[in-house]
Amino acid sequence: MKKVTLCILLVLIFSTSAIAVDGYVEVSYDLLNEQGQATIELWEDFNDIRLGIKGQSDLHFTLKGGYIPAGAPLNQYYKGYITYFVTDDISFTFASHCTHWFAQSLKSYKHDKSGLTLSTRYEF
Repeated sequence: MKKVTLCILLVLIFSTSAIAVDGYVEVSYDLLNEQGQATIELWEDFNDIRLGIKGQSDLHFTLKGGYIPAGAPLNQYYKGYITYFVTDDISFTFASHCTHWFAQSLKSYKHDKSGLTLSTRYEF
């Protein structure tokens, strides 16, 4: 447990910059499928524009000795984006993203994907 806590602290320390940014770190675990997901997202708001990055990894967990959770990343998803807020309720986002599969996922590099997306959002 000390190693997991240390790893999470190191990720937080080295992945955030010295400027004040907003963001979150999330780790989830599916009890039935022994699958997990770790996410970190950071962004900075400039008036009507938001610049952000997101990293996400699917994890396969097992219990070492039947008690200690241990996981291996299966893939990594990266996303860099810029969002323009037209109003408080309407926004447009342009994003570049990619998914990279690791060898332990048993998928080849041919399954890697990347793309560019343009999306609009209306909040109510």
